[in-house]
Amino acid sequence: MTNPVDSYFALVEALKAGDEAATRALIAPDFVMYEDEGMPYGGVYRGQDGFFELIGKVWGTWGGSHFEPLYQIADPAGTRVCAVVGFRGTPGQSNEPVEALINEVWEFRDGQAIEARVWYFDAPRLCRAIAGG
Repeated sequence: MTNPVDSYFALVEALKAGDEAATRALIAPDFVMYEDEGMPYGGVYRGQDGFFELIGKVWGTWGGSHFEPLYQIADPAGTRVCAVVGFRGTPGQSNEPVEALINEVWEFRDGQAIEARVWYFDAPRLCRAIAGG
């Protein structure tokens, strides 16, 4: 069994490197991502293509990928990892960067992500920043 924290960090590194092939190799074909409904791009995204659709929306909204995993903990069964992520972005036409914390719960099977659930701390504040107010 692959350590889920190792799988999580492999995925993070592939994303940060912009390596789509490596990222796809770490996402199962039946992957499901539940993105915080409080965000403009919230919803359910399925499969590798759905994951990249979401990434495009998130990075397009925030001016790129600016995230740093801060803390991780794996469950005793060895399939899930919870990560607290520091996030910084500059939405839309704004010149003011916004910082936030994100909580992510990922589940892995055989080294591939099969599910992720993402929540943003203070989504209303982030939505106001996106809207320019």
